Amino acid sequence: FNVAEISGHNQYNVPVTATCNFEKGEIQPDTTLIASLDQRKRSDTENLVQMIPIETYDDGSVSLAEVTVVLPELIENEEQNIQILSTTKEIALQNITLDDVLQSDFDASIRLSQSTQQFQLNIRDLLQQSDVETYISGPIFSEFHVTGALSGFENSAQNVMADVTIRMFKGLDRCRLYVVLKNKMDQVQGGQNYIYDLNIQTGDAAYVRKNVALHPGTTISKFMWWGPPVYVHISDNCIDEKLITSLQVETNASDDKKLYPVTIGHVLKNVLFQGVIQ
Repeated sequence: FNVAEISGHNQYNVPVTATCNFEKGEIQPDTTLIASLDQRKRSDTENLVQMIPIETYDDGSVSLAEVTVVLPELIENEEQNIQILSTTKEIALQNITLDDVLQSDFDASIRLSQSTQQFQLNIRDLLQQSDVETYISGPIFSEFHVTGALSGFENSAQNVMADVTIRMFKGLDRCRLYVVLKNKMDQVQGGQNYIYDLNIQTGDAAYVRKNVALHPGTTISKFMWWGPPVYVHISDNCIDEKLITSLQVETNASDDKKLYPVTIGHVLKNVLFQGVIQ
C-alpha cells in the first residue's frame, strides 16, 4: 500500500495503520512481519510491523489483520510504498507498558463547565490511581483502557463518567485517545440542567465544544492526538475499479417527490488501504 504525506510539512516517527488481507496458510498469528519501505532517493529500509489478527481461516492462519508500522520520516508531499513481508529473523521485542506511559510526558484532562461550576478529570492521574486494563500489548503500540468519574458531581444527582482508551506508540511521543462521556444518572429528577461546555486538553491541543447536551443515558465521544497529529493518505496500489455505465433508480409509485439526488462514478472493489488519519 502507499502512504502519502498531506500536511505539506516533514513528519517523523509516523505511525500508520492499515487493514490487510492474506492468503490461506500464508501468515500465522505469531508470524513476525516487517515492512519494506520503498523510499525515493534513499536506500530501502525494513521496519517491524505489529499485527492484530481480525479474521482467520479454518486452518488457523490469518485471513484479515490490522497492521501498524512506524515510518521514520515522511518528507513533505512525499509518497512511500509499503510492502508487508514475513521474516524468520530474530528480532528483540520490548512491549510498551503502562509504566512507560506514566514515565513519558503524556498528560490529558477533561473539563465540563456549567455557569460557575467546574467538573474535571485528569487522565494521567486516573491512570496512576485506577485499575487499568491492557487491551493490546506490543512493541509498536500498546492500548490501555480506564474509566473514572469527573469530580464535582459528588453532591449532584448526575454522575458523568469518562471511558478512555489510550493507544501509545513507539517512541512515547505520540498517542491516540478515544474519550467517551456518559451521564449515568440513576433516575431523572426535575430541575436538572444537562447542558455543559466541554474542554478536552491533550498536551498543546484542545477540543472545545459549547452547549453539549448530556441527558441521562446519552454519550458523546471524541478521538484526539497527544503529541504531533498524523496527516497521511493511505491507498491501495492495486485498486480494482469497475466503471458504472448505466444506472436505474426505482421509486415507490406513491412517492410524489420530483427530485432525487444521484451520484454516478466508479465502484472501487477491495479497497482496504484508503483514508486520512488525523
